[in-house]
Amino acid sequence: MKMKHKVTLYTTLLIAVMGAVLVDVGYYEVSHAFYQQILKEQESRMRVAFDLLEKQGAPFRLKDGKLLAGDLVLNGNSELVDQITALVGGTVSIFQGDTRIATNVRLPDGSRAVGTQLMLQPVSDTLLKEHKNYRGEAHILGEPYVTAYNLIQDRNGEVIGVLQVGTKKSAYSASLAAILQRSVLVTLLGMVVIGFMVYAALHALTYELQQMAAGRKLLLESTGEGIYGVDTEGRCTFINHTGAQMLGYLPGELTCREIHSTVHHSHPDGVRYVLSECKLCKAFSSEQIRRRDEVFWHKNGQAIPVRYSSSPIVVEGTVRGAVVVFNNITERKLRTMDDIPVPKKTSGSLAL
Repeated sequence: MKMKHKVTLYTTLLIAVMGAVLVDVGYYEVSHAFYQQILKEQESRMRVAFDLLEKQGAPFRLKDGKLLAGDLVLNGNSELVDQITALVGGTVSIFQGDTRIATNVRLPDGSRAVGTQLMLQPVSDTLLKEHKNYRGEAHILGEPYVTAYNLIQDRNGEVIGVLQVGTKKSAYSASLAAILQRSVLVTLLGMVVIGFMVYAALHALTYELQQMAAGRKLLLESTGEGIYGVDTEGRCTFINHTGAQMLGYLPGELTCREIHSTVHHSHPDGVRYVLSECKLCKAFSSEQIRRRDEVFWHKNGQAIPVRYSSSPIVVEGTVRGAVVVFNNITERKLRTMDDIPVPKKTSGSLAL
């Protein structure tokens, strides 16, 4: 896989992880705020419902086993709970003790859930044992609701019933699901857009780098000189085709190899060249060498006279290696030998 593809993939995955975290956190914050808003709505609905219930008559009381508001019997009073629902929405139940006596909550068969009991924990404990109103989530006949329960008390403060209003949780879960879906879609769209932008930027950058690399490679390969680089350990980091060919190698055969022991290991007479005495290796420090004659060794074991120059590679004041430029001077050596005059032999004595 190309580097730009890897970077694009990693960037997209990072964005996906960040997007997932943001969506999760955002969804939590929105759902929490939404839930709090629903609870506030239940509070408002309860005030309207209880005011309407109190207007039916006062006080609340038990008579002949029935719950009354003034003289109005609340047991089985479906008209009243439906009237409250018409005003505030949702569902309404009136309890006598812990038993529903009027409600528009429906059983699976469609009938009103009159006669069912308040078995919810901790709702029943809060209402009937602690004698406190309840606000929060509750399961009513297996269905999750956001609810409000208010105590119904007689004139002596005794708890004789409960008024409940509620909204099915699914009513706002659908809205939250729509928000989550839109958030995911926006995140995915953002991933696609950013991924495309990253890919386009990397493509432009890598194209420019490729052009620069191609230009440098062309420059290295178009010269008639051998050029190689070494790191501070003397390992070959690159060599052009001309230099490798001079030494009988392919460029890949010399890359990463210790250059001194490979092509500069011996003097012309075959005596081993001690590394510590190697002038060429001193370029790994800060020393620059210009136009020095030496012997490099061909892959076939033949000595090659060369003239080289070496310059250290310095990055931010630190030597990172060296670049060596060399030429095969075998023909020049031969021409030099041919140009040396040979003394002529003479016979007899020299004339004075």
